[in-house]
This record gives sequence, C-alpha cells and structure tokens, in this order.
Amino acid sequence: MTDTTTGHLALSDRRQLAFHDFGSGENGIWIHCHGIPGSRAELSHLEANLVGAGIRVVIPDRPGYGESSPVEGYNFLTHSQDLVALADHLGIERFSVSGFSGGGVFALSAAPNLGHRIEQLTLAGTPAAPLLENPLEHVSELTASAWQAAENSPAPLAIMLESLTESHQQLAEAMLNATDEQDRDYLKAGHILPGIKRNMKAAVAQGASVSASAMARDTFLITEQWPVTLRSPGTSTRLIHGARDALIHCTHLRALKAWMPGARTEIIRDIGHYSSLPLIWHLQSMDVSIL
Repeated sequence: MTDTTTGHLALSDRRQLAFHDFGSGENGIWIHCHGIPGSRAELSHLEANLVGAGIRVVIPDRPGYGESSPVEGYNFLTHSQDLVALADHLGIERFSVSGFSGGGVFALSAAPNLGHRIEQLTLAGTPAAPLLENPLEHVSELTASAWQAAENSPAPLAIMLESLTESHQQLAEAMLNATDEQDRDYLKAGHILPGIKRNMKAAVAQGASVSASAMARDTFLITEQWPVTLRSPGTSTRLIHGARDALIHCTHLRALKAWMPGARTEIIRDIGHYSSLPLIWHLQSMDVSIL
C-alpha cells in the first residue's frame, strides 16, 4: 500500500472505527495510539517525513474522537480488541505499536493481547500516575486539574472539558498554554502548526459533549484503571521522554522504568512533551541520556 487513505471499519458490535493509513511500509509498519486529546490526524505534521522514510503508520480514532462511534463501557480490553480487528482488516500480521502521551498507556495495555504480532512497543511522553505516590506533583497545572476532576468518575471532568471542546481553536490554545516556551516554539513552527490544528479539529469533530466525554473517559482510564497486571508487555519496549516536558515530568518515565526494568529508556535533552513525538521514528536528531 502506497496511497494515503482514511478508512472506516465496521466492527462486530456495529460501531464504526475510523483510521488513517499512510506510507509504503518497506521500513516498518506501525499502529499508533493517539494522545488525549488526539485523533487519526495526530501525525499530520510528520506524515511527509514518515512517507519519505518508507514507514507505514495506521492511526485509529478511539471511540468518540474523529469519526469513530462513541460506545458505553469502553476500556483497555475493548481498545485491544479494536486494534486486533483493525490489523486483521488490513491484513497486517506483524507490526510495531506506538503511543504518545496518554495514548502510551493504551499502547502498553494492548501489547499482551497482540502478543507475537508486535515487533516493538515505543511510548513517548507517557504518564504513569498510579505508579507514583503523588502523581499530581509531577505534571502541569492543567493536567493535574484534569486528573483531579476525573478521580472516581469521568463525569465531572467531561463537564469541565466542554468549554474547551466547543472549538478546536480553544482546545489548541489550551494545549499551547500548558506547555513551556520550548514546546510552544516547536508547535508554532510554520510547518507544524497546521498539522496540530488538523489534529485538534478532528479530535472534536463529533461535538463538544461527545469529545469531552471521550477525553474524560480516557483520562479516567489512564489514571484510575491503570493495567497494573501488565508489568511485562512481553515485547521489546522503548520509552522516550523529553527532559523539558512541562506536561508530564520525567518522574513518570522513571516510574515506568522501575516498573518495566527491561525497557530501553531515553531522556532527550532540550525536548519537551510534543516535540518528543517525532523521536518514536527517529525523525530528528537526539541528544540522549540512557537510563
């Protein structure tokens, strides 16, 4: 497959799963789990580079984001089943799995269910809230308030988020304001910002209420229902974190490293949260400290 396509898969429970699929795959095939917020358009600003590198990436919208149907009772098992169905639909037997930010927890949770089909698991900027004694001390103010609101139930956070999900411009602005200067400069770069806006626009495509509920649900899952039984994902694992990540501090990476001692762990100097995303596929040079 060489053409860029956006597809729709009818799942067995009659839900629609939307996904973006691009690249030749001659140098690897990846299924990517987008962040919170995020969508199948998360890699819009990197797509040309990934295609040029011969990498194929498939990015599904999780339920309630983009064009994927909302669903009640969605959890990590449902997510894993969706990825299996998508890989089968596309005829992909072996592939790598990546996850960015909150999507990293979804990638991690899917690994045992995908088993031998995964060649490599790579997570960038991934939080590890339940692994820390005081996780709110190691995130941005915006992230901390979201996690606090989602405690015990996603409903309060969904109400809080509706003011942000009314437009993709408001959501993008909140995202920019939560980062430090280094990450803001990265996101505002002329060749990157249009892709970031496309991602936010797709993330809220189903309206404020549906989008806010999806974000709140995912936040609740990654902070309150962490897949603690998955101590070993059973595959080669690489963890990446920006040393200047103002949203999810490096303390989270260190907690993941202690939890998965076999993982290769990289802290990248002079890199923030969003600027760690291209490093999953080595799309820019790195100044790395290996833990």
